[in-house]
Amino acid sequence: MQIAVRIEDQRTVVSVSGRLDSLSSTEFIAQFDGWLEAGPSRLILNFAGLEYLSSAGLRSIQMLSRRCRQAGSGFCLCGLSPFVKDVLSLSGFDRALTVYGSVAEALAGD
Repeated sequence: MQIAVRIEDQRTVVSVSGRLDSLSSTEFIAQFDGWLEAGPSRLILNFAGLEYLSSAGLRSIQMLSRRCRQAGSGFCLCGLSPFVKDVLSLSGFDRALTVYGSVAEALAGD
């Protein structure tokens, strides 16, 4: 898994590529505090490069969403590949989370 973080329009855009599974979710979770401490009003997870998402990855997304809510920060996903979109749909996460087609749409979606 590779993670790239940038601040754009007072929002943290986290681009995740590769696999978000039981091995990489630990690293993903470890970076939560840094993203939340950055202070922007919204956290955008860009999954355009994410090839695989396991149940451990789903749990880490759920945990991040909950922590953002508790911190008063917005949270959304964008750029889902067909596989990741199917995993989110089958798990019901697509109904519980805000999902946009692209980073540009997520930035405009406030």
